[in-house]
Amino acid sequence: MLPYLKKKKCFVEVHEKGEKATELFDKEIALTGNLEILDYLAEIAVECLNLDVDQRPSMTDVAERLVILNRSRRLHAQHISGDYSDETDISSSFAEHEESQLWGVQDTDHPGVNISSSISTGINRFNSLDIFNRKARMNFDTKSKRILEKSHFIKIFKKKEVMSMLKTNNLIGRDGFFDIYKGVVDTTVVAVKKPTNGNEQFENELIIQSQVVHKNILRLIGCCLEMDSPVLVYEFLSRGSLDGVLHSSGKVPLDLDVRLTIVAESAQGLAYLHSQAHCKILHSDVKPENILLDENFMPKISDLSLSKLIGSDNEHTHCIIGDMSYIDPIYMQTGLLTEKSDVYSFGIVILEVISRKKPRHSDDNNLVKSFLEVHKEGKKATDLFDKKIAVKGNLEVLDYLAEIAVQCLNLDVDQRPTMTYVAERLLTLQRYRRSQVVGE
Repeated sequence: MLPYLKKKKCFVEVHEKGEKATELFDKEIALTGNLEILDYLAEIAVECLNLDVDQRPSMTDVAERLVILNRSRRLHAQHISGDYSDETDISSSFAEHEESQLWGVQDTDHPGVNISSSISTGINRFNSLDIFNRKARMNFDTKSKRILEKSHFIKIFKKKEVMSMLKTNNLIGRDGFFDIYKGVVDTTVVAVKKPTNGNEQFENELIIQSQVVHKNILRLIGCCLEMDSPVLVYEFLSRGSLDGVLHSSGKVPLDLDVRLTIVAESAQGLAYLHSQAHCKILHSDVKPENILLDENFMPKISDLSLSKLIGSDNEHTHCIIGDMSYIDPIYMQTGLLTEKSDVYSFGIVILEVISRKKPRHSDDNNLVKSFLEVHKEGKKATDLFDKKIAVKGNLEVLDYLAEIAVQCLNLDVDQRPTMTYVAERLLTLQRYRRSQVVGE
């Protein structure tokens, strides 16, 4: 018998007996952490070798399953290591493509592939964890179980691992749907979010977080299902929210370059959600409270509990969500939530960062109104900028930031830029700013 026929027979025979093909794998890669992937690859191969031609999968199906497996493996590795250096990030896209290609970045790896397609070995993996006890089953529906089956990088925590962190003296904040606690897993500081009113927001946040990995999106580490209300475990960012940094009683000094980095990197995170994630995601509640900062003031978009996965058809809603001081007035009037609603909210965030003043949902003392009036009159907004940074060498950059913000706030939705375009302009502004500093 020819060697390749013998090998084929071995794999098929093992499969027919319902056994694992571990002994047949190359010993250099047949390691504990690789066996699940190798078993799945062998399963695909055996299906391709079916002697019943009609039972063989199409190459499209094979390609889709391999793309999903590859992404799942990559996401798992990134979450374990925290290294996102291989990630296709929006800034590298700007550097590599011509301007006309930048304003609508799409998933070109495999158009039409849904990252949430099922992986057959997943259910066995999660069943073996014995996590779905009676109480968890009552509070966690089939859809949510399927989400976990597809998300190989989300760690499942046992009840005893999170209980010690859910103490009153560990409570560090509330965000409307969750109580947030500070805890430690192994030697890593984490933020633990416990739902306050049911599982709907929990499930939505898990759906969204299971599909995103980006350096400017807060990373979901895992979840615990053995509680009355399932909890989410996130990475912890030491500086807290941008809102706190801007407006707390002991204001942290922020020079223009730090502020420019905050808005530019935040824009990259939102642009990723809109244009580079596997399905378009609208944040729906963009504001400084939902932008967290690490020790180096690097921002990460957080709180995706109100976010929406958007398909080809836009949907109207009669239930307006989000902070009234940041909500797009067109969304308020029509109930139509689009990516341009996030753009509007981000325009207000830019104004808040350069003025260090809060917006107000009223006709008086309105930050947006003040900037728009100055722009309409063709004047400079110098008097509206934070006086700490409104110095001679900064005014050109501040004027440009105000101009970007005003474009985001256009009441004609079609005239607002995309987040991809906003991110590109802010990246260009950062480069210009650096060249200025070098020139000095």
